[in-house]
Amino acid sequence: MPRWGVRSVACAVAAAASLSACSGKSDGLPTGQSEPSVPSTSRPPFTGKTLANGDVQKVTDLGGARMQPVSGAEVRGPGVTLKVVEFGTADQIDDSGSSYRAPDKSTLIAFRTSTTVDKDTQSGVLEQLAFGVSVDGTQRSLPDILSGRPTSGSATASFIVAVPEQRRTVELQLKAAGLTQAIDLLEGKPKGDRPKALYRPAEGTVLRQESLPPANFQTAIWPNQPPAQQVVTVKEADFSYFNGVTHNVPSSPDKAWLTFVGTSATGGNGDICVTPLAAHKLVDDKGATISPSESASKMPGEGYIAEEAFTVSFEVPADVKSVTLVIAPTQMRCQVSTGNYQARQSSGEAKIAVTIPEK
Repeated sequence: MPRWGVRSVACAVAAAASLSACSGKSDGLPTGQSEPSVPSTSRPPFTGKTLANGDVQKVTDLGGARMQPVSGAEVRGPGVTLKVVEFGTADQIDDSGSSYRAPDKSTLIAFRTSTTVDKDTQSGVLEQLAFGVSVDGTQRSLPDILSGRPTSGSATASFIVAVPEQRRTVELQLKAAGLTQAIDLLEGKPKGDRPKALYRPAEGTVLRQESLPPANFQTAIWPNQPPAQQVVTVKEADFSYFNGVTHNVPSSPDKAWLTFVGTSATGGNGDICVTPLAAHKLVDDKGATISPSESASKMPGEGYIAEEAFTVSFEVPADVKSVTLVIAPTQMRCQVSTGNYQARQSSGEAKIAVTIPEK
């Protein structure tokens, strides 16, 4: 697709100028007869706002823009997908009583976006993202791109940006901690590196498996009594490029995060035992053993009423297809009296197999 520009506009102006320059008499005209008048090419008086080059304006109407649809112009951040669905150029935008132009020797680029936020994405995560436009390295924020977002579905918005005729780069950018993604607004397509795990889901930013079968191991809490069953239930396993706990990216673009969210409950008569993080490991489809990330995991702590919920995160290959979560502690910390936890021997392995969808 050709680059957007004002070449055709410039040629039209040049042609008009050449006609104006030849407004004297021509050979062959009868004496006393004047040549046809040349229409004026000057702009009518403009009472709207002239945007400086690089400035971005949100509008509700793209009246006056020459637009065309775009497909595949998509970037993603933690919990959010941003698309450009159409783009074009304009000499002037008339927007519900307001008008906008670019300075001399400049033009307006217009674009319409669609922004979708994953279900259950916290507002605090979105507040850490930066949306902007870069014109030849000059950065401007994209105003109110998420305002008026519905509880489900996509939010659409329209913007214009003034750019010089001789611009080199015009990019729509989505910035998250550790990663900047961009869409080229001159070509209408994404640019730069695209981590495999981030674009592996067909929609959204997370591949999720739910309702996995529970597993268990045993802990001998009391002498001369049968061991108690420690039942591990994984409510969901989330594959994503951005970690669900820290929202950080993995250590390299060919990696991803696999996060398990569930509960670990001790059977018996009100017994409570706490599973250490070190008892967890992951075995992937190539036989590699992976240890959990301490900073991206949350384990139950000892207390008068111990929590059962846990979150365990592993850094995995971006192309992983299946894994097995193994929980096999040799010791557990068990409550033997109110608030008093002591080490107790454990045996067996809880194994939970997970298949990760391709899309």
